[in-house]
Amino acid sequence: MDYFQGKPCLVENFEEEFGALAGRAYLDHAGATLYSRSQLATVHAALGRHLYGNPHTRSLASRHSTDAVDQARFRLLQHFNTSGDDYAVVFTSGATAALALLADAFQFGGDAAAPGSFVYLQESHTSVLGVRGRLAGRPVTVSALAPAAAAAAFSAAAADQQSDDTRRGLFAFPALCNFSGRKYPLEWVTQARRGALDGLTAGRRLRGRGHVAGCRWYCLLDAAGHVGTNDLDLSRAQPDFVCLSFYKMFGYPTGLGALLVHRRAQHTLQKAYFGGGTVQVSLAGEDFHVARSELHERLEDGTLPFLAIAAVTHGLDTVRRLAGPMKAVSAHVFGLAQYTYRHLSALRHSNGSPVVRIYSDTEYDDIETQGGIISFNLLRPDGAFFGSTEVEKFAGVYDIDLRTGCFCNPGACQRFLGLSTETVKEHFQAGHVCGDETDLIDGRPTGAVRASFGYMSRRADADRLLLMRAASSAAGAAGGGGGQQVEPSGGRLVAPASGVRDQGAPLAMQNGPSARPAAAEVGPRLTEVVVFPVKSCAGFSVPWWPLGPRGLLYDRHWMVVAAGGSALTQKRQPSLCRVRPEVSLHTGRLLLHADGFGSVAVPLAPDPALSVTSLTLCESRVCGDRVGGLDCGDAAADWLSQVLDLEGVRLVRQNPASARSSKVNGSSGLLSLSNESPYVLVSRSSVAALRSAMQERGVDDGVSEAELTDRFRANLVVAGLPPYEEERMELVTLGDTTLRMLGDCSRCQMICVDQATGERSREPLLTLSAARGRRMPFGVHLVIGFEMVDSS
Repeated sequence: MDYFQGKPCLVENFEEEFGALAGRAYLDHAGATLYSRSQLATVHAALGRHLYGNPHTRSLASRHSTDAVDQARFRLLQHFNTSGDDYAVVFTSGATAALALLADAFQFGGDAAAPGSFVYLQESHTSVLGVRGRLAGRPVTVSALAPAAAAAAFSAAAADQQSDDTRRGLFAFPALCNFSGRKYPLEWVTQARRGALDGLTAGRRLRGRGHVAGCRWYCLLDAAGHVGTNDLDLSRAQPDFVCLSFYKMFGYPTGLGALLVHRRAQHTLQKAYFGGGTVQVSLAGEDFHVARSELHERLEDGTLPFLAIAAVTHGLDTVRRLAGPMKAVSAHVFGLAQYTYRHLSALRHSNGSPVVRIYSDTEYDDIETQGGIISFNLLRPDGAFFGSTEVEKFAGVYDIDLRTGCFCNPGACQRFLGLSTETVKEHFQAGHVCGDETDLIDGRPTGAVRASFGYMSRRADADRLLLMRAASSAAGAAGGGGGQQVEPSGGRLVAPASGVRDQGAPLAMQNGPSARPAAAEVGPRLTEVVVFPVKSCAGFSVPWWPLGPRGLLYDRHWMVVAAGGSALTQKRQPSLCRVRPEVSLHTGRLLLHADGFGSVAVPLAPDPALSVTSLTLCESRVCGDRVGGLDCGDAAADWLSQVLDLEGVRLVRQNPASARSSKVNGSSGLLSLSNESPYVLVSRSSVAALRSAMQERGVDDGVSEAELTDRFRANLVVAGLPPYEEERMELVTLGDTTLRMLGDCSRCQMICVDQATGERSREPLLTLSAARGRRMPFGVHLVIGFEMVDSS
């Protein structure tokens, strides 16, 4: 059945409600769905109308908060077609916190001779797997159940269990697989409660002696990935416990979720810790306390996030108002997934081989078994895989937000990708961890690409994904199944002897910046030196430049940071290219220029009065590297805010006292490069070869070699080498300074930013993929140390 009726979007006033999506295709609703403008306006209006106080206080402001929280509990249960007579709502910080609470509080009973049992579907979220850790040392067997084994166990009719309640089993499974979008039968709830898992031996035993007959079984439904786009009728399927997060349902608020507890199962929960508001009485000088009678009062420690909870009601109202009932949302997202699946499945390379490998247990033909998620990997004409990191780069130039990896579902990832437990462990021992950019090992993918739809998704979003797939598959075909690869040869690139003369002396060029000799000229030579004083802003060419203790003096010595302290780059803020820094050595100032905004000056020497701030270098999924910086004052900050049209940005310089900044290799005495400033070398002949490839594809748009070179933001530009020959080098000698080749530069969508205008396009990234293969290498990193840090 074709569920997609051609309606482009459920939200009629889409542009008004989701204006922030202008020009983008957001396809990560399984990660987090989006909030609407009217939703936030309603929340803010309510906050302005009433005064909300601590619910534990007895006052009018407290009453407003208590009423808002009670209303949210009522509306949430109403949304799931049940009531407080059957379920209690326990607010938590999210689905993960709900699982942790349940793991701590659920009483399995039994003892070492006759333990309780925890069984979970193998294709569960990592947060469900984490329950195992809370059970360590308790008399509980732990087993993982494969979907096929679960289907077999639940296909047989089970009589109502007669076991007493002294030993308990807990079965956990997701309503929807966040990897493949498969919907698991909610009838499993009834079958599990009837004892269908008693004596089961097909599960993978992880701890204990397997399942014990005689358990009374309870069921935990992980509904976090399900309820954002599907109806959950708790009057029909009645799991004992349900966990969910609200940001997956309606985007706002984040950091809030709930554990729904069926009244028949609330006696199984006993929590050791008690916080403020959960007791009727407690003594400080004696170990004595009495918990409150209502379940949510016993389990909700401390003061609830009452303002966030008040927003839940407005979120539920918004979805109903903009999209209609959840059945309509479910049909819409399934229709988009079905539409995408059918078109992706039909894509073929010119040799007839498929363009994608889709990971699914269904044919996307039944809304009862499939949700609005589609996971896949792209294939080259010879059947080799594209790396998911490369696909992320394609998505970036097409303004598509999607997710890659295993999506915190290692069981599903292993099954669909054919990764054995031993293989995963080998990958880990080789250095691959969750969230890194190691997307292929021995040609096999370590993760997948996921597109997921929400109630505000449009057919245009799916069409853009299909367009990107067609372009990337064309790039893969042109790349010849991996692109041009160059093996190291151990050669040397030698600059003129008039280069570096002694420690601290200028680094000279054989030719001036404007000479730009042709790549065909004989003999490798350094033709241009470019200094980038402010990270990700424009550079300036110089005929010579002094060496400091860390290399090129003042190169990437400053950065622009957002209000939260994270470094800004052109990946996020292309308008940074409008900022043209210039270091004036004779006046001792850093000058920042921008057309139409004049200039601002900052002293080169750090002002002792500058405040030290803690910065987060967080430009990818691997975050947490902290460095100390010196704030450069309000004048520079105000100027940057105007130029970039961003509030709260600051200019920060390296702090000489920072431990990380002091990592300097002093062995050579000539050119010691800091970890913050790896240098990039680009060959002019490589630029010419890439431009020729763009011309052959008809996508060069008249871009000159000089303009193309600027996009690669190289510190050193050389001539006189065959294309990509620089990647064969191991050492570079500039005068009597020798630099090590750390490796090639894997490029991203930042090279698609026109450095003169800040406008973004899809080139030269697509051509680079076609010419060079999956990592899209261009240029090389030079460093004396062995760490590589992004030099954008």
